[in-house]
Amino acid sequence: MLRGQFHLTFHTLAQVVTGKVSLDRLGAFLNETELLDRFSRANNDISNTPREGLATQDNGSVKLARGRFMWSESDAVSSAQALSESSSSSTTNTISELPSAAGRAFVLNIDEDIQFERGLFTLVVGPTGSGKTALLMAMLGEMHRLDKSGERLQESGFHNSFAYAAQESWVLNDTIRHNILFGAPYSATRYAEVLHQTGLERDLTLFAAGDQTEVGERGLTLSGGQKARVTLARAVYSDKEVLLLDDVLAALDVHTSQWVVEKCFAGELMKGRTVVLVTHNVPMARKVATHVVKIGQGGLILGHGPIDKVLPPSEGIPDGEPLLVAADEAVEKDTGNAGAASSVAAIREQTTESGKLVVEEEVEVGHVKLERYQYDTRSPEDVNVIRYLLTYGGILTLSMLIYAAAYVAYIYGSLRASRTIHRKLIRSILGTTLRWLDTTPTSRVVARCTQDIGAVDGVISGMVQWLTELTVSMIVKLGAIVIITPIFLGPGLSVALFGGWLCQVYMSSQLSVKREMSNAKAPVLAHFGATINGLGNVDPHTRAARTFYNLNRWVTVRLDILGAVFTSALAAYMVYFQSQSASNTGFSLNMSIAFSGMILYWVMFLNDLEVQGNSLERIQKYLEIEQESKSVVERKPPAYWPASGKLVVEHLSSKYSEDGPEVLHDLSFRVNSGEHIGIETKSINLDALRSSITIIPQVPEMLSGTLRQNLDPFDQYDDAQLNDALRASGLNSTSKEASHYLTLDSVISSGGDNLSIGQRQVLALARAIVRGSKLLILDEATSAIDHETDMLIQSTLRHKLGPDVTLLTVAHRLHTIMDADKIMVLDEGRIIEFDSPEALLEKENGSFKSLVDNSGDKDNLCSLVRRRCGV
Repeated sequence: MLRGQFHLTFHTLAQVVTGKVSLDRLGAFLNETELLDRFSRANNDISNTPREGLATQDNGSVKLARGRFMWSESDAVSSAQALSESSSSSTTNTISELPSAAGRAFVLNIDEDIQFERGLFTLVVGPTGSGKTALLMAMLGEMHRLDKSGERLQESGFHNSFAYAAQESWVLNDTIRHNILFGAPYSATRYAEVLHQTGLERDLTLFAAGDQTEVGERGLTLSGGQKARVTLARAVYSDKEVLLLDDVLAALDVHTSQWVVEKCFAGELMKGRTVVLVTHNVPMARKVATHVVKIGQGGLILGHGPIDKVLPPSEGIPDGEPLLVAADEAVEKDTGNAGAASSVAAIREQTTESGKLVVEEEVEVGHVKLERYQYDTRSPEDVNVIRYLLTYGGILTLSMLIYAAAYVAYIYGSLRASRTIHRKLIRSILGTTLRWLDTTPTSRVVARCTQDIGAVDGVISGMVQWLTELTVSMIVKLGAIVIITPIFLGPGLSVALFGGWLCQVYMSSQLSVKREMSNAKAPVLAHFGATINGLGNVDPHTRAARTFYNLNRWVTVRLDILGAVFTSALAAYMVYFQSQSASNTGFSLNMSIAFSGMILYWVMFLNDLEVQGNSLERIQKYLEIEQESKSVVERKPPAYWPASGKLVVEHLSSKYSEDGPEVLHDLSFRVNSGEHIGIETKSINLDALRSSITIIPQVPEMLSGTLRQNLDPFDQYDDAQLNDALRASGLNSTSKEASHYLTLDSVISSGGDNLSIGQRQVLALARAIVRGSKLLILDEATSAIDHETDMLIQSTLRHKLGPDVTLLTVAHRLHTIMDADKIMVLDEGRIIEFDSPEALLEKENGSFKSLVDNSGDKDNLCSLVRRRCGV
């Protein structure tokens, strides 16, 4: 009895310690300051909560009160104290004087009230990192005011009346229609008008299911331009009176941008609504704008008012300024299809197709197959379990030593098996094809690597251990009963068989429920992750657990009744029909009670083992997924390859998925460079091919760590080379004079969340310069950077890269490609023009010439071409 209590005590103590750590972490999270904690609530209605520093007036206008706004509550408090202490000695309010834990605290400075009148279209302009997105976030109540003693302005007429289109387009893993409606009532007329004005009609005809097409996780079936227009359509379709649009034109080409400006911004659906647009494309957007807010370095408001007064046409685009470390801009750039009108009826005819993208997850039926356990039970192979069990039963004095040795060997073997399974799982996932990763939600992969691996690491090994101990104990106890009362061998076996039958009935139901619970967690995780990512734009419930626990209660009641009948029958027989000593009777009854109780635990452990074996099933499925071709030495090119950047493409066709429409149709072209070494890429090692080409995507990925680790993750270059690359990319990281400059030791958060998209693009360019590849592909690599910095980067790339480096640039900003040797114009996946810029400009009715003529900056673009030709 004491042994059991000691075991229970130490087992419970470990759980208490683990629970204490979890509760401390949970408490720290719940005690963090929330944005709305300081505001009063009327009738527990969140919609009545005032936004700090924001007020509406009786005429329907919106006013952003003067003040200073910061992202962090702690930074706001410390900065307010610092400003108060330094107000007597200095009136400067630059960002470098505001301390913070990271040494870089961004402040949005609003020195006077900004009025957004009803029905007016207001532009927000400024260089990269200046705080344009922060201004919108301040209006949405997502920032903290620095002035803690300032006036609390109440909201009186615009409760829940804001619609926000984020800079980084956010979509749910749902159909295109549901992403646009976003819970709003469906109106066929308004919906068709929104599709027409945002140029989505033509895009929907490319999908077999039309607007019923699933966009996939993070919108993988849509280009960046299409996602941007879906986000814009969501805001336009809503009935909100104030629209906050964060650089929605940046992901669109010239024709599509012009369509959106003329049809959407100047359309009927925008009349009477207050629109605030953040953009770098001032020449295009000023056609419909009436007012402008101009932001400068350090989040300072340089001016606001009528656009012709604050930003005259002669002034053009605001000058670029040095990049500041402020995580206030996050945009996703991509190419988008040009908007063109088509009938809504044709779109609806295509919605009869399923439009499904994510494949259904497989579910096994019946018991867990024996081979599934081989991944967990094959180790340890060098431990003779039977010998240890016989020694334990025969030599009681050595039980402690034998048990300890067997336990250590068992744990060692379990850990070894767990490492092997985990290593194989990770290698299988990392070695799979990109297509499999696109069609498999991230939540499923996370569930395999966390929930299922956790079961293999702890639950399954523990279940096998306890099941083995229970089986031996039951055999010993039944043997003791039979030795004293041989006649009860039959009833004892009958009880065991009946308990086994109940076990089969119980497990057949329990296993199915467990499999459904395992599969149900993946979409819940996916929905939760998508909701977290889209909080700036905007409960899962499951009752499977209730059924799960009801099944446990069902088998417990029946096995307890069975044990009680067996023990009562043994007691009655020994008292009334057999003469036994009191000690033997007591011993038999004690063994009988223990045996009856162990039947329940044995059934439960056996069931739990098979239920948890579902994790082995799920893991094995991922060990058998399709894999990319392995690297072999025979297919590795010479070390000097590629010696030049010559690129030859012949008959290239591609599609996003195997069953999707082709997006590139039979492309063939040649890009020349210096010396040429011809190698057929079809026979090249895939790893070698990828390592010889550098691609800068529209939304660069950043690793969690320092800036040095992001530029040189394998420590192949010295600091001098890294700093040269940073300077060449337009970001001077060697200056120690200003605390807001990035240095090689600056900390980059996971995914680069503490940087704006523009800053991430600059760092990605620096990383490409460090690698020194012969073929460099830029996919909208500077779309989130202000024009002056963009021009500096483009000039640096032309002079910094060697003459044998081939540079392919995909861009909507025409000035980034006007000095290229050749320009390729694509339409619907086909090459329609391919020649030098000057030749394309001389071509009458040419597509490229039409883009330049409609860009709003024709003279400047033509001057760039003349400068390239030396004219």
